[in-house]
Amino acid sequence: MTVERDGLLATLCGYGTIACQTAGTARELVFREVPHPERLAAAIEHAISDTESAASLAGGGLR
Repeated sequence: MTVERDGLLATLCGYGTIACQTAGTARELVFREVPHPERLAAAIEHAISDTESAASLAGGGLR
């Protein structure tokens, strides 16, 4: 997952782009002009980690 802030205005106003690699047919999922992109990226990564942990504890795994 990458976070980009393009330009001074995006930096000053606190918005940017988040790009996520996926395992599906769409190779990349892109969210543009997201407020506080670092916070959203961290929340997504945290949710993925929680899901992987829960699947591991349940004896399964993510495929």
